[in-house]
Amino acid sequence: MKYFLIFLTVIGLSLSAREILEDPTFKKKDKYWRLTAFEEYKNVEPKYKRKTVEFDISHTSEASYISYITEADTKDDRIYKIEFKFKGDGQGEIFIKHMAYPNFFKRKRYIEGSPLVNLGLHQKFTPSSEWQIATCYVKSKVNKESNYMKSLLFWMGSYQGKFTLGEISVTEAKDKQDLTLGDHGLIEVRKEK
Repeated sequence: MKYFLIFLTVIGLSLSAREILEDPTFKKKDKYWRLTAFEEYKNVEPKYKRKTVEFDISHTSEASYISYITEADTKDDRIYKIEFKFKGDGQGEIFIKHMAYPNFFKRKRYIEGSPLVNLGLHQKFTPSSEWQIATCYVKSKVNKESNYMKSLLFWMGSYQGKFTLGEISVTEAKDKQDLTLGDHGLIEVRKEK
């Protein structure tokens, strides 16, 4: 009986989804997450509180002019579930993307002429004053740029006001491998219960 319980425990652990983000709760703050911004957003700083990060964005501009980024090293041609909670006190939209991006964690730079390629997710959502939960599905594509990392990005330039993000998770969706997804993935948003 003892060996049977050990067997069930090992099987259960192997079937559970493994988190691929290095720091999904922002414990190490800027070690695994990076805020990149054009000069016009130089005063925006991430504020970390209990497994969340908050931004106070003064104005809108181009969506990509202010981004919050981490590495999301997915395996090619597999479906992943990205889940996070969010809220905001402002107006506009925020984009979530899975794309090839210069690996600044390893001091790699943008290469002139190398595209920042969509790797399967490009969706937008609109924060409200209540906590909401977003669930995204993405079929990870091949990253052809060796200088770039597979990244999870939040483009915040089309949003003005306070935006709070938390409880981010990226796991392989082994139960959804037959899900048909387009080039931009899928997003579903619901109110937190």
